[in-house]
Amino acid sequence: MRQMLRRSTCLLLLILILVSSAAPALASYKAYFSSGSRIYAKATPSSKSVKVSKGTKVTIVAIKGDVAMIRKNGVTAYCDVRKLTLSSPIHVYAKRSCKIYSKASTSSKSMAIPVNTDLYITGKAGGFFRIKNKKGSITAWIRMSDVSSSKVKVAGASKSAAKAVKAAYAGSSKTGKLLIVARSLLGRPYSSSANPPSSFDCSRFVSYCYKQIGVSVSPVAKTLGYSKHTRITSISALKAGDIVVFNTNPNDDDLSDHVGIYIGSGQFVHASSSGGKVMISSFTKYYKGCFSWGLRVL
Repeated sequence: MRQMLRRSTCLLLLILILVSSAAPALASYKAYFSSGSRIYAKATPSSKSVKVSKGTKVTIVAIKGDVAMIRKNGVTAYCDVRKLTLSSPIHVYAKRSCKIYSKASTSSKSMAIPVNTDLYITGKAGGFFRIKNKKGSITAWIRMSDVSSSKVKVAGASKSAAKAVKAAYAGSSKTGKLLIVARSLLGRPYSSSANPPSSFDCSRFVSYCYKQIGVSVSPVAKTLGYSKHTRITSISALKAGDIVVFNTNPNDDDLSDHVGIYIGSGQFVHASSSGGKVMISSFTKYYKGCFSWGLRVL
């Protein structure tokens, strides 16, 4: 077991500690108390305890659940792991397009992050890691199952999605080619700092898809939404290939905050910030309510 642990990455080692009941032989991590707390003689709050101040440095010997076995000046004690912050954050990556949360709960406020986002583990609570970004300007929580100790290989785009479409569907219409290009990108991660074709935001997704069939449209949502193409004001009048425009931010001064490509049958494909990836959505009550108009480009 020890030999296997030596070969493990630091993240794998940490995860083993979190789920193991075998304590001292595993590893040690330097940490400090992020707030005033108490340490206990045994792994139960009913045992004898003493107060410790914020910033007190300790060595984590092992963690089981939310109880940490710690050592200070050769003395072993126990504490609430949620009160500890690692002195040297562990660099990991988002294992998939997922969400990070304001608290260690999936019911708390969240935001989507793309696969391979750089994260730094600073602590733990339940099934979540406390994480921050490299600059330390963002602190959040992520499910333990959503992190990886190494970058995940993301399937890159083919040499050209358009070439693949033209080869397989020679003679088909531009609309048909557009829809196949769009569908071929399903699952690609959403990123506000998009880098097509590896990741997309909503407008760069639409712009990229159209570019593959030789049509140029703006990669900026507001500019694209107000471009001089035929407007379709009714959802029922939309045709496959139309650009759909949504007013998802009623507090700004425009009606073009989000865009996608209509694929027919009341559905559209888009790079969704809430979904964290390129996906197909239906005209639910929400999307019907914020629909601004469609644009017929083809």
